[in-house]
Amino acid sequence: MHPEVGRALREKHWRQDIEMMKRANINSVRCSHYPPHPRFIELCDEYGLYVVDEVPFGFGDEQLANPDLLGSLLGRAENLIQRDRNHPSVIIWSVGNENPILNAVITVARY
Repeated sequence: MHPEVGRALREKHWRQDIEMMKRANINSVRCSHYPPHPRFIELCDEYGLYVVDEVPFGFGDEQLANPDLLGSLLGRAENLIQRDRNHPSVIIWSVGNENPILNAVITVARY
């Protein structure tokens, strides 16, 4: 978290972070829990930093096991993929953080 602006980072902060990662020979970044701002992805394209783009599930085990929510999960995955699919920096689509391997997660991963 940034000491002055908290989580509300601006482009100059993203550039500083990306430049610091490049100086440290870091070649990829995982955008965990939520998709990053589209401009961040553009900067990663520009700087040659690979991105692990994560679908915003935000569901617990019980919700992921609920077949009625599968449409919502697929919609979130589709929206993210449609938004970021033409960015050369995006190398992996992640289907959530520490989710159990349930049918919903497998279905979205295959989607």
